[in-house]
Amino acid sequence: MSFSPDNLEILASTANGTIARMNIATMKYMIISESHTNAIVDVAFPPNDCDRFATASVDGTIRVWDTNEYAIIATATARREQERGVVPQCLAFADCILSGWSDGTVLAHTAETGESLWFIENAHIGGVTALCLSHNKRFILTGGPEGDVRLWELRSRELISHLKEHVNRVTALTLFDDDTIAVSASRDRCILQWDLRSERRTQCHMQRMGGINSVVISKDESHILSVGQERKVVYWNKQADQPSYQKYIDGETGTYSLTYLLTHSLTYSLTYLLTHLNQMKEKVLRDQTVVNTLPSEEPLEL
Repeated sequence: MSFSPDNLEILASTANGTIARMNIATMKYMIISESHTNAIVDVAFPPNDCDRFATASVDGTIRVWDTNEYAIIATATARREQERGVVPQCLAFADCILSGWSDGTVLAHTAETGESLWFIENAHIGGVTALCLSHNKRFILTGGPEGDVRLWELRSRELISHLKEHVNRVTALTLFDDDTIAVSASRDRCILQWDLRSERRTQCHMQRMGGINSVVISKDESHILSVGQERKVVYWNKQADQPSYQKYIDGETGTYSLTYLLTHSLTYSLTYLLTHLNQMKEKVLRDQTVVNTLPSEEPLEL
């Protein structure tokens, strides 16, 4: 707490990350700053919108941020009926905020106020560790700590499909643009591609060592990028079992997910990674020092 030079106002900070400015005479206050109070575990932007984004934190809150004012415009929390101490573990942001929680619940909140809309209880035993919304906004994919991938119809919140081949925690999920092919990553070192119509696995990419933390699909949908415990970015052709190219990342950044890199350090944003992958690709093609060169002459795009 700090008094203004004229002793008419004070600045007060709280344990929940809020700084408020208060008039001593009227006792009226205005919040001037808010933040998370613990580690951020996921970040999500809505499609085609760079004015807002949502963050999930171990402090038990989901916050929606205005990128123009760098201010919080909504805060969402767990339902009162949920266990005490539950935390969000993954996010998706579209017309509303979808989140997976440590007690196995999937929640939906409004992006404007943070008000709870609906929920799916017991989506996964032990927590929801990954979540992805389809491009047509008709279904969601969720992953759990036991390797299960589940498909839910959004309107009815009913389970449509249960896919199980991973033997460890599912860490990331993503979909190709037509919403028929899903990609799941796991700490079991595997990236699996699934045909959702036939409910079967169509491809397996296996990393030699270390679990996989996150995956993204290139813009032309020909390749998949992953990052994991080996502290390297790996470039996979979607039709090949072995990686096309890989590069170690200095320091500890390689242990985080591709999404988390956006909040961990601007230096290691996805733009940075893709730029340097293209530079590395050019060097490989020049020096011809590896057998498996990158397959395309065009720069990689997301």
